[in-house]
Amino acid sequence: MNKIDQIFNNTMVVAAGGTGGHIFPALSLIEKIIDLKLIVITDNRGEIFFKNFFKKSKINFKDKNSNYQLIVQDLTSPSNKNLLKKLISFFKFLISTIKLLKLFIYKRPNLIMGFGGYPSVVPVIIGKILGIPTIIHEQNAILGRANKFLSNFSNILALSFKDTKLNEKRYNSVFTGNFVRKEFNIIGKSEYVAPNYKNQFCILIMGGSLGASFLSEEMANLLCTLPVKYKKRLLVFHQVKDYDISKVKKLYIKNKIKAEVSSFFNDVFIKFKKTHLIIARSGGSSVAEIIATHIPSILIPLPTALDNHQKENAAFIASIKGGWLLDQNTFSSKEFIILIKNLMINPKKLKEANLNIKNISINNLTLLKNNSSIDFVINIISRLINQYPQKGMKQ
Repeated sequence: MNKIDQIFNNTMVVAAGGTGGHIFPALSLIEKIIDLKLIVITDNRGEIFFKNFFKKSKINFKDKNSNYQLIVQDLTSPSNKNLLKKLISFFKFLISTIKLLKLFIYKRPNLIMGFGGYPSVVPVIIGKILGIPTIIHEQNAILGRANKFLSNFSNILALSFKDTKLNEKRYNSVFTGNFVRKEFNIIGKSEYVAPNYKNQFCILIMGGSLGASFLSEEMANLLCTLPVKYKKRLLVFHQVKDYDISKVKKLYIKNKIKAEVSSFFNDVFIKFKKTHLIIARSGGSSVAEIIATHIPSILIPLPTALDNHQKENAAFIASIKGGWLLDQNTFSSKEFIILIKNLMINPKKLKEANLNIKNISINNLTLLKNNSSIDFVINIISRLINQYPQKGMKQ
């Protein structure tokens, strides 16, 4: 009997903030534990991701008799400097607490897992009050604000990076790695072939789940300044914001660069499989996908990211020589073009970066006792559910 079978009849809460960095790992886990009874909690930004997932999985979460429930919280940041907005935020948190407290007493969940962001705060605190075991998962190389607060209450703090920066030693922390969809792991098992100086060179440019203006028209403009012999070799998969699609397409057509431009790629796994170099932000999910697929990358952290967590993520990839970190605040177009040209004519550099990331994946697998990150966490979930029977509640 596997671990999922052992916890089959249990109810689990999964809570995640509405950006891709929180949502995608949560979805990866839900996909694996889809046979459990699930209460999914998110905010307005995350609603569409979960609705699309349930629709694709043919799950009717609106049915009262369904094993699945989606709760969308209307929350705002309590750290807002405007006093009125701060009061409104606390009022919304209070309303959310009352509603979820009633729901949890009625539904009696066996475990709560938070993936960061404000929607994770209330469920984990209520879990502590009701004696329900909790896990929080941190996707970045530095602990996020919500998770930093919740680490004081949770049973387990699951870390995506072995050397995640903590403000103090946490005895409840455990390295689990980040969660990615199984297709990314399959890509990582195939051989990476760096193209020689004559073959097609494929670049995937990603702006993160919310898009990134700097990685839209700006990046297309830079690639269009390459000498003709380089442009002839390029195949670019470029994720841009909706309003940038038309002008970015025109740029590539004008410069005779083969490109696919979209705000979202439904066949993202095919794109990854063809890609030789990724240019992206360095959110938790993007870095996890890069590590899983072993594809070399140029990472340009979002300068406004909270606590500079994207720079910490990118610094990890750069430290193992699995990619290159470029700071947007000191970004040099000339240096960027030199780097692209260098990589296009030196396949050895790309292959070295690929092998360096692959070695990290192998080391991580050893730390996880040859389990995938998701399977490793499912083992923890199973242990906690068996270890912490619901206090004062009937099973």
